[in-house]
Amino acid sequence: MKNAITGLRDCDWWIAEVKTRVDTIVGNQHRGSYGKAAMLLSALAEVQAVHGRSDETQALRTHFQQKCSRLLAFRRELREALKMLILALFPLLEPMIKVCARLTP
Repeated sequence: MKNAITGLRDCDWWIAEVKTRVDTIVGNQHRGSYGKAAMLLSALAEVQAVHGRSDETQALRTHFQQKCSRLLAFRRELREALKMLILALFPLLEPMIKVCARLTP
C-alpha cells in the first residue's frame, strides 16, 4: 500500500510540473517549444486517464482551450501530439483517425 501512495504523490508532482512548464511555454509564446508542450500535455492526459482522473483531464483541457484560443500554432501542435499518442498506443485506429481528419475542418 505504501508504494501505491508514493506513486500517487509522484503522479501529483508530475502533473503540477507539466502544467507549470506548459503554462510557461504557452504564456511566453515560445513557438519553437510548442511541440514539446503539446507532447507533455498529451502524455499527461494519458497518465490521468490511466489513474481514473478523467475529471481533471477535462478541467485541464478546458483551461488550455481558453488560454490558447488564439494560438493556432499551439493548437495544431497539440492536435498532432494527441494523434501521435493515439497512433502509438492504438495502431488499429489509424484508418479511423484519417477519416475523422477528413471530416473536421
